[in-house]
Amino acid sequence: MLNIKGIFLILLFSIFMWSCSEGTTNPPDFKFDSETNTFVDTNTFTDTDSNSTSDTGSDTVTESDSNTDDTSVDTVDSDTGVDTAVSDTGSDTVDSDTGVDTADSDTGLDTADSDTGVDTVDSDTGIDTADSDTGVDTADSDTGVDTADSDTGVDTVDSDTGIDTADSDTGVDTVDSDTGIDTADSDTVCQYDCVNSEWACNGEIQYGGGGGVIAGSCVPTAANGWSSICCNFSGIDTGVDTVDSDTGVDTVDSDTGVDTVDTDTGVDTVDSDTGSDTDPDMTAAQIVADMNIGWNLGNSLDAEGSETAWNNPIVTRELINAVAAEGFGAVRIPVTWAPHIGPGPNYTIDANWMNRVDEVVGYVLDAGMYAIINLHHDGADAYTAVEWITLNDASGNVTYANNLAVEQKFTTVWTQIADHFKNHSQHLIFESMNEIHDGYGDPQSVYYDIINNLNQVFVDVVRGTGANNSSRALIVPGYNTNINYTVAGFQLPDDSAANKLILTVHYYDPWTFAGEGSTTVWGAAYPGSDDFGQEDYVITQFNKLKTTYIDKGTPVILGEYGAVNVTGYENYRRYYMEYVTKAAHDRGIAPIYWDNGGTGSGADNFGLISRYSPYSELFSDILDAMMRAATSSYSINDISTP
Repeated sequence: MLNIKGIFLILLFSIFMWSCSEGTTNPPDFKFDSETNTFVDTNTFTDTDSNSTSDTGSDTVTESDSNTDDTSVDTVDSDTGVDTAVSDTGSDTVDSDTGVDTADSDTGLDTADSDTGVDTVDSDTGIDTADSDTGVDTADSDTGVDTADSDTGVDTVDSDTGIDTADSDTGVDTVDSDTGIDTADSDTVCQYDCVNSEWACNGEIQYGGGGGVIAGSCVPTAANGWSSICCNFSGIDTGVDTVDSDTGVDTVDSDTGVDTVDTDTGVDTVDSDTGSDTDPDMTAAQIVADMNIGWNLGNSLDAEGSETAWNNPIVTRELINAVAAEGFGAVRIPVTWAPHIGPGPNYTIDANWMNRVDEVVGYVLDAGMYAIINLHHDGADAYTAVEWITLNDASGNVTYANNLAVEQKFTTVWTQIADHFKNHSQHLIFESMNEIHDGYGDPQSVYYDIINNLNQVFVDVVRGTGANNSSRALIVPGYNTNINYTVAGFQLPDDSAANKLILTVHYYDPWTFAGEGSTTVWGAAYPGSDDFGQEDYVITQFNKLKTTYIDKGTPVILGEYGAVNVTGYENYRRYYMEYVTKAAHDRGIAPIYWDNGGTGSGADNFGLISRYSPYSELFSDILDAMMRAATSSYSINDISTP
């Protein structure tokens, strides 16, 4: 029997069911809970308006508007349309370029490198160590510091010091393992080797004025404007370790890029102007071979009174450069000192004159040639105003008193010259004296003794001044520089330096053709030629020098030789000059042409190069013939006759 309370509940339930059937297509499911005496809704709802229901407030939704009720942050990547919120932090850690979630697993921070999208945070320090250029993690494993070189991306931190030792240009570790000092030379200049068509030093070569980098060959770019021909150009060889392995000192010459410390002396022997290393260990024979062929600056610094006294202009750097451009390897600078020497016993050389000689020497060295200076007309038999190196006294007799006076002045003068030039490079060579003689007849035997003694004094004085003079090459003559008299009476001086002495002789035979021009033709086949001094005589005389001296270790130069111009007979002069030059060169004798600036016709006109700007060739065919003889390999019998 139903009581009133039960009837009321049944009625209420019926009304509720009718109400639900009118507002929804899915009837509700209720279950009566007997313990609570209530009905429980068991339906699951699908929220079609993307809003959470009031039932739990924690529905999982599909976000069509890119917002979540959880964070209110739009985490959909703008490029991919994918929700990129990290599950732990709710932060968007997807790299905008790669679409990869780069959040570090421990910190939740985006550690991707901005360029590569790779996680470069060091696992120990939490610091992003990716190199800004490469994106590679370059942090040192011990310190957590990025040690990658900014140019190369290579870790260049020294394992002992923790200091980045990479050279700023190359990225190569150039720190000396013993000293901890970076020894890479930043400015090493490297010359282009025209002969071998390559750069004369190793490593990368950077153009002096541009950014192009080359190695081993020249590949110019428009950016720096270089010619496609690299001869005579230079570049920068950077990052080369230039510290000497024994001394720890950077010994690369700033001009040449060559390590110039002599292995025995530790002294830098590269000339700062020429870049030529004339090692003190270079023998006299090697120096003579290196000279090859030379040129005399005659009638300038050897003139009586002043440099211009004999009608030549002041010597200029441009003249010497023109001589070098012709291919000459040495310039003999005859110097007459007498007008510039003070009274005894000091015999002080005028400082202005010494400096002027030094200046002209500098022109020659700067041009990359050997320079030879001597006492020239100080011993000239024909110039009484300047002659003081005499064999006889005023009465014409050989006396002890005269010999002693000459020796004392000779010693004092050479001491001053040698001391002034003692630090000059080995491209400077001293010659004791010129053509010391008494007339042109056969000499007295005592004359040989006097010349030999002065040569010995000269060698001892120069060596005694030290520095580079202790090993400088020195030139000594025989009596009057005559070949026959030299062979008869010359004695090589004793020398504390081994293999540093050079013998000099002069050759103007026959004088009537070579010096006077009174005979206009030369060659045994030509009528009117002299009865001696022809081709066979040249060979005989030079063979004497070879067998007597060269073959026994004493090198020889022709300190002077040449032939004057005679108008209309230039081809005979060409033939003579080529023949004599070739005969000397074939025997290892370096010939040095006597050019006195004379440009006319006849006696004493030896000029080949104008002394006036633009310093042009006066006789190109003769210069060409001389250079051909000194540089080309052909038979002397193949020389073209007039």
